[in-house]
Amino acid sequence: MPIGVVDALGLISSMITITELIVRLAEAAQRNREKCTMLKNHVQMISLLLTELQSQWMPDPVTYSMLENLSVALNDGKALLESCQEKRTWSLVFKTQKKAKEIAAVDLRISKILEPFHIANMILIVSVNKERFFMNVLEKMLEDGACRRLPQKEKEDLKSSIKNLTNMDNMSSDAKRVMEWIVRDLTHGDYGASSPVRPEKPGAPSAGNVEVARLVLSVVQEAKALRHNTEEIQLLVQFVQQIADLMKQPQSSELLSRYPDTKPMVDSLKEHLQDAYKVVSHNVLHGKNKMVIAQVFLCGVDGGGYYWQQPDYILKVAYRIEYYVQVLPVITMRQMFA
Repeated sequence: MPIGVVDALGLISSMITITELIVRLAEAAQRNREKCTMLKNHVQMISLLLTELQSQWMPDPVTYSMLENLSVALNDGKALLESCQEKRTWSLVFKTQKKAKEIAAVDLRISKILEPFHIANMILIVSVNKERFFMNVLEKMLEDGACRRLPQKEKEDLKSSIKNLTNMDNMSSDAKRVMEWIVRDLTHGDYGASSPVRPEKPGAPSAGNVEVARLVLSVVQEAKALRHNTEEIQLLVQFVQQIADLMKQPQSSELLSRYPDTKPMVDSLKEHLQDAYKVVSHNVLHGKNKMVIAQVFLCGVDGGGYYWQQPDYILKVAYRIEYYVQVLPVITMRQMFA
């Protein structure tokens, strides 16, 4: 059964309401405050993504299923935070520790649910990029008069085949434009020699775009020097690598370069990538220099390095980057099909 826009928007709206409730519950938590804050930070990023989907997403079965699973996870998180409102007592010590593990598990589960959403959007972007390559080749052949030079019989055969095509309305804007070009050349011959106006080619990458690419590469390269990756570091580097993969796609790079509305987004992404680099580089440094760690625990001397090793802080940075991992493909798809 087709998914209705009203149903999809209703699901997103209800989830945004849940995220707002989770934030309030986390701020009022009496037990497991660190884990509650970690979940709150993650959920705030999810709320921003859902807000983007409200205005940019057209319902499809895969994404709708992901949102339903995400809704279940958010409700589970809400229930756990509700159980953390009671003040901690000796009788609740064991339960408190158990709840902390459950909250961390829900937190990780949310990222696992979102992962297929990112992969599906990336596959679609790559697919459209491949289509655009062949469209570019076909346009050059049309400019050279490939259809206009065909014998009349072959022109009629092609026109008949085009009439029998189905689902023409579901073609991309590039495919529709080239199809109109082919039909015009088959119908009017040399009278249709002037080529349609091509879409504007992207200009040179912006300074912000170049800086994002540089930071992404720095984080990934620095992470290779880590001897022992914690689960939090692995997640952070995974998200940064996904940004790197996204930047390799022409449409994503063009999005960050050409559209003024994305400048604040680029600036924020740069800040979070800078934090990611500091996290990774400090962990590399502390992994090499055990004396630094000894100073932290025995003398309380840190100089700011140990702060970047805290698992909850690393996850906070990771979840900020995860937002861009999810939202940039959504915005890219919107621009590609606009």
